[in-house]
Amino acid sequence: MVYAGHRYDLALPSGVSVLAALSTDGVHWTKHPSPILVPSSQLDASNPAARFSWMGAGAAEPDLLAGPDGRFYLFFSGLDDTASTRHIGLAYAENPLGPYTILSDPILSRSTNRYDSGAVIAPDVLLDGAIARLWYNAVGPNEESWTVGYAEHPWPLLQ
Repeated sequence: MVYAGHRYDLALPSGVSVLAALSTDGVHWTKHPSPILVPSSQLDASNPAARFSWMGAGAAEPDLLAGPDGRFYLFFSGLDDTASTRHIGLAYAENPLGPYTILSDPILSRSTNRYDSGAVIAPDVLLDGAIARLWYNAVGPNEESWTVGYAEHPWPLLQ
């Protein structure tokens, strides 16, 4: 299981990261000892993506997809506090617990003058044959409305 972990503590580094827990029966869970995705610490400082603010405040609302190519694809909300919005990002790894490679740019961002002009968050992805179908929470301007948005992309996601 992957989930968002929030830590707000004046004495410690705060933020939002993707955490994991493991279970053999779906009832009893053991937390993985460390976050599996912390954008601020996983982006190489020499990588231009380290300067991108679209996920500078953390990663939340993850969804994990096991691809037919043996890779694990982690979709997540990138927290952009500088622009007061959210984007949907993608990372991939050979193991569900990482280490993950984060794509430099978000795969989905808010639109202008549409139902998702405030933010796009909380992706849920299904691989349907050769199409990756993505549903997400679409937030209107000033959080006036919330609805479900949809996007799709041909498989494979990475070229």
